[in-house]
Amino acid sequence: MTVRGPGAHPMTGPIYVDGALPGHTLEVRIMAIDYLHPFGVNAFSPGSGVLPDDFPYSSLKLLRWAPGADRVQFSPGITLRWRPSSDLFGVAPPPLAGRISSRPLGWHGGNLDNKDLVAGSILYLPVHVPGALLSVGDGHAR
Repeated sequence: MTVRGPGAHPMTGPIYVDGALPGHTLEVRIMAIDYLHPFGVNAFSPGSGVLPDDFPYSSLKLLRWAPGADRVQFSPGITLRWRPSSDLFGVAPPPLAGRISSRPLGWHGGNLDNKDLVAGSILYLPVHVPGALLSVGDGHAR
């Protein structure tokens, strides 16, 4: 039986990096970011996000685009160009830390929320376990 770990982010991994050992630094080169599906969501809720106190209600909007498109129609007359990024890059924590959530950032990387982690970026992460066990997720488009 597989038990889901803590955290709300969709993730890919862990990826075993041959030769990575504790004490090493893992260099992650982001070559490209592609969408698996031609749709995404824009959402917010009270008490969260960039403007946690400005909206006392929740909203969820499904956005669809043509495969290969570089922009999406947000509303009639409003078209947004995107810049794909992944906000979550993390390696396995030291064994004594146990399981950790995908929400906080820390010495393992984590939910970096850095919109500059795009194709062409390089990220350095500390290695705590053999193989580093890199996971990537929380894709964003804008």
